[in-house]
Amino acid sequence: MTIKKLPTYFVAQFLGAFLAGLVLYLIFNPSIVVVENTRQIMRGTTESMEIAKMFGEYYQLPSSTVAVSMLLAMLAEGFGTFLLVLMIFYLTEGCNLGRPG
Repeated sequence: MTIKKLPTYFVAQFLGAFLAGLVLYLIFNPSIVVVENTRQIMRGTTESMEIAKMFGEYYQLPSSTVAVSMLLAMLAEGFGTFLLVLMIFYLTEGCNLGRPG
């Protein structure tokens, strides 16, 4: 990629990530509101951090309820990213004769 294309690439990546987050919020917000109302949780309070855990490996502070260390969480994320990139390269590399057409 040329340096000239880099700003467009960055903007597209950030815009894509933002739009994906917005879509997820719109899809899951009704369910989150139900959980908050059922458990009587108000957004912005300490208890609302439990709701944030619905979105993945979100740990606000290490505590006795957290069974995953920071190192293990980072290794899991790194391994998942490695698998994702490996699959992308496998499916898109031109010299790979077994890739989809």
